[in-house]
Amino acid sequence: RMARYGFAWWRARLRAMSNYYHALRIDHILGYFRLWELPFHAVTGLGGRFNPSHAISKEELDAKGLWDRQRLSRPYVGAHLLER
Repeated sequence: RMARYGFAWWRARLRAMSNYYHALRIDHILGYFRLWELPFHAVTGLGGRFNPSHAISKEELDAKGLWDRQRLSRPYVGAHLLER
């Protein structure tokens, strides 16, 4: 859907962010596929959701060459960090 509009949303977002930052970085693979959205009234990120929110299948990941699904799909914050 974004390609249909020439990725206008991304271009506008990056243009606006360039007013505040000299360099931008997408830190996680999900940043290429979906974004975490928050309602305007949200105080924390708990009320957010992914957009688009459809699941990405194993076949889609394989087709894109994303072989390390364990690392990309398991939560980073594990018990070893929470117990500190």
